[in-house]
Amino acid sequence: MLTYKKSSLLLPVLAVLFTSISYSKELPENGSFKKTIKKDNLWDGIDKDNNVRVPVRLQRILVDGSASQNKKFGASPCWADVTGDKKPELIVTDANGFVWIFPVVSKPGEFPPRVSNGKFLPAYFGYAATCDVVDYNNDGLNDILIGTAEGAIQVLLNRGNGEFLPKGKVPSYQNVDVKKLRTRKQVDTSAAFPLIMKGSKPLCIGSYVCPRFVDWDKDGKKDLIIGDGSYSANSVYFFKNYGSSTKSDFNKSKRQWLGYGMGREHLTPTVGDLDGDGDNDLLVGSRTGELFFYENTPGAAEKGATYLTKLHEEPVKIGDTTVPAGEFIRPYLIDLDKDGDLDLLLGTGDGRVLVSKNDGTKGKPSFQKPLPLKGKDVMPIRNVPAGRWRAYLMDYKGGNSGVKIEVKKDEKGKPFNRIDFARGYIGVGGGMITFPKVPVTYNKPYNISFRARGDKTSATCSLRQGGETKVKGDTKEILHDNKTFKFKVTPGWQNYSFNFKPQRLTKQRKGNKTIIDEIQITLNKPAPSAYLDITDVRITPAGE
Repeated sequence: MLTYKKSSLLLPVLAVLFTSISYSKELPENGSFKKTIKKDNLWDGIDKDNNVRVPVRLQRILVDGSASQNKKFGASPCWADVTGDKKPELIVTDANGFVWIFPVVSKPGEFPPRVSNGKFLPAYFGYAATCDVVDYNNDGLNDILIGTAEGAIQVLLNRGNGEFLPKGKVPSYQNVDVKKLRTRKQVDTSAAFPLIMKGSKPLCIGSYVCPRFVDWDKDGKKDLIIGDGSYSANSVYFFKNYGSSTKSDFNKSKRQWLGYGMGREHLTPTVGDLDGDGDNDLLVGSRTGELFFYENTPGAAEKGATYLTKLHEEPVKIGDTTVPAGEFIRPYLIDLDKDGDLDLLLGTGDGRVLVSKNDGTKGKPSFQKPLPLKGKDVMPIRNVPAGRWRAYLMDYKGGNSGVKIEVKKDEKGKPFNRIDFARGYIGVGGGMITFPKVPVTYNKPYNISFRARGDKTSATCSLRQGGETKVKGDTKEILHDNKTFKFKVTPGWQNYSFNFKPQRLTKQRKGNKTIIDEIQITLNKPAPSAYLDITDVRITPAGE
C-alpha cells in the first residue's frame, strides 16, 4: 500500500530593492490586475438584489452515510430582540463561523418584513454554525446558542445592548481542542466561549448539530433539543434540564429520542405548536431541502423513548413544493406578522434568508411560497482579479477573517489589488493566493517581482515549487520546495525583487522542467486598519 507524506524545504533567498522593471510577458496570468470580474460585496449581509445573504462555504461531508461530497453550507436564522430595545432583530449564523445581527426596520405586521444591513460579531464560532436565540440564564436578556460541526454547543451570554463579546481578548472557538471534543474528552475552554456541559465534559453528540432551548416537558425549566448531523443514523434528541430556570444542569440527563431521523441527514429542528393542541411540535429541515412535521402526541412514546414524537412521512408543502429553497434548509418558526399564528424563516444553502407566510390557522398552518427577506445593499459591487487570484485565510480550518481583495486604480489610472479587512476584523489574518503553474527550469536563477505599498503591516511573499514524487518501499512522499520572502511596506509605492533557483528534489524526477504552482502574499501581524496594495506581479529569468 502506498501512503502519502508532505514535506517542505526552505532555500536561502536574496531580497533586492530596485527602481525600475520592464517585462515582455505577464507571468503569472493577470499579474497586472488589468482583467477583473464583478463580485457581490456581502460584508453588509445584503446582496446586490437587496436580499439578505451571508457568506457560504463548501464543506466536505458524507452523503447518504457513504459518499464523500462537497456541499454548500449557508444561513441559519433566528428572530428575537437581542439589543433590549423591544424590537426584534434577525440573527444569522453563516458557514464561515460568523454571527450576524440585522435590525428590523419594517412596521409591526408588515409582510414580508424588512431589515437594515447586518454586522457580524468579530469572533470565530466554528464552521457550519447553527444558532438559537433564547434567554438561557433567565436574566431578561436573549442569549445566543451556537451549534458546531463537532457536536458541541457554545453559549454567548448577552451583556446588554446587544453586546456578546467581552472587552479585550475575544474568546474563539479556534481555541477549543476539537479532537478532544470529537472523542468526548474534557477540553480547556478558558480561551473560548462557554460550552453547555454534561458534568465535567462538554455535552457533545453527533456532528453538525442544531440546538433549541425550550421548556418541552412543561416543568418551568427550559430543556435542550438537538438536531444531529451528517450521517444517515441521526435523530432529534432531548436532554431534560435537572437544574433551575437560571442555571441549567444536564449532568443527570440521558439522551432520549425526540424524533427518529429515519435515514435523513443534517436535521435542523424548530419548535412550535403546529396543530393547535397547546403543546410544542417539531418542524425539521433536512439536507435534501425537505421539511418534516413531528407531532407531539402521547401515542408516539415507546419504551426507552418517553418523549418521542410522531413523524409524518409526507414532507410539508411550502407553497406548491416540498423543496422550497434547495439543500440544507434551516427553518425557524416565529409569528412575523403578529396575526397569532406561526410563520416561517428559512435559511438556505446559498446564504439567503427567506420568509414564508402562514395563511392557514393556528391549528392547521398553510405556508405560502417563500419570499426573500429584503434589506438595502450599502456596499457596491467590487472588482476582483480575474483568473486564479483569490483572498485566503492563513488557517483554513481553525478560524475566520474579514480579509478581502479588490482591484482599484492609482492616481495615474493603473490597476492594483488591495488586500485589507472588513470592519477591521483580522481574525487569523490572511492575504491573497494564486495557482499559476509558471514553467521554470531546474538550477536556473529566477526572480519574482512586484510593486507594493501599504501601512500598519509587513508582508510575506511565498512560492511553492510543484510537487515531486519520491517512492521508497511502500511509502510515497510528495515533496514541495517552499520559498519565503519577507518584506516591509510604506505608504509610497516601491519595487521589490526576490531571487530564487528551482532545485531538483528527488533523483527520480525526469526532465529539466518543473513549475511554480502557488504564490501567496500574506499580511504579517496587521493592525485593524492595515492594507497592502500590490501590482505587476511577475516571475522571470534573472537578468531579464
